[in-house]
Amino acid sequence: MSKLTDLIDNREAVNAAVVATVQPVSHLISGMKALMPKAWPAMAGTRPSDALLTAAAVFSKRGLQGGAGCEAGFVALQLRPEGATLQQLAVAFNAGPAHNHTRALADGAGGKGGLHYFVRAKAGTGVFTLTFTDKGTKQLAALMAQATGAADVPAKAPAKAKRARKPKPATQAPAADTPASDAPEVTGGQVADVPAPVGDAVDAAHA
Repeated sequence: MSKLTDLIDNREAVNAAVVATVQPVSHLISGMKALMPKAWPAMAGTRPSDALLTAAAVFSKRGLQGGAGCEAGFVALQLRPEGATLQQLAVAFNAGPAHNHTRALADGAGGKGGLHYFVRAKAGTGVFTLTFTDKGTKQLAALMAQATGAADVPAKAPAKAKRARKPKPATQAPAADTPASDAPEVTGGQVADVPAPVGDAVDAAHA
């Protein structure tokens, strides 16, 4: 019991330390932000940061699918230092009581069956607060790793373009052999002397 009391007593520091580790994820909080008034009303208290909205959104019924609504918004409001009233929920998210989801995340209905991600307590008349437990902190870290893990995966290198095949050189037909001419070579308009065959020279010597 003392541990829960310590959490509640130090809830501002505990929640601030946990939320400081959260990276806002726009698609998880777009549903809540669509419900919130553009001009944040002063009577709604401190406007939750995008990191705080993200921390609440991952615990919504839709989880990491996105589209968290007023129930997650009420969780975010209760995680603020000042907690939240039902009137502030109505002004901030145009919603009625959303206690059932909060109870399910904390100690459950009647203190039974809850997930114990948060300690739920009152901080004055009609003011409800939530404080992260160790279990809730670990669950948040696991869910955030899933929510932001896709961005950490390095993109695959583009496939290398295939080199174009060089065209094969056209096959040329072998040049036809040109028979040597037996005609005497003409030089300067005269027929050059062509040596007689050896056999003819021998026959002429014995004539």
